Amino acid sequence: MSESTPSDDLDELVGLVPRPSRPTPFVVAGVLVLALLAAWIAPPWLNPSFRPRGDAVLSLAQGAPFALSFTWAAAEQPPVTLVGVDGIKGAAVAGVWVVTGAEYAVWGDSWAAVADRPAPPRDAVAFVDALAAAGAPVAAGRVPAVVGPGDAIVVLWEITDCGAAPPGGISYDPDLSGIDLRLRNPLGATVRQVDSPLMNPLDHLDDWVDQPGNCPG
Repeated sequence: MSESTPSDDLDELVGLVPRPSRPTPFVVAGVLVLALLAAWIAPPWLNPSFRPRGDAVLSLAQGAPFALSFTWAAAEQPPVTLVGVDGIKGAAVAGVWVVTGAEYAVWGDSWAAVADRPAPPRDAVAFVDALAAAGAPVAAGRVPAVVGPGDAIVVLWEITDCGAAPPGGISYDPDLSGIDLRLRNPLGATVRQVDSPLMNPLDHLDDWVDQPGNCPG
């Protein structure tokens, strides 16, 4: 009769324990494909976007390096929270608001009162304060704010480098604005809308850059 030693019994037990298997390259590739497919078919509400109505306005201050743009949302725009607008090379974002159609006239009048005066403020904070003093509701609608049908995204741009403007003046391409929006989806995550339909102020400087006092410096 044979007798087993403790070491023999331990070896047998170890042999019975299943060893973890490493994922094969095919399994890894399959997981990646499923992840990409899930991102592709994700419901639109997980990746919201700003839908333009098709018209926009951009005004340039005279004697100060500022521009104000209005871009209206389409009638079928689902409510979406705008978190912010990214600056671009040559232009910084000095303020972003969401305004209703009724507020547009107030903003327009306030802008004209400040931007067309003989010596408008050249500092961004002072310029916003001047807009408020002229009646613009700068304390309301600051982002983050919800954009709904017919609302407008208002961006105050500070031109920081006139040399960044495209040669030859206007070259606006609504599909390649270079302006990214940051939006919040219902899960609270921030998503980015690349090359949004907002107007790029550098594409509209044209002869403005040649007028004294407009460019920084």
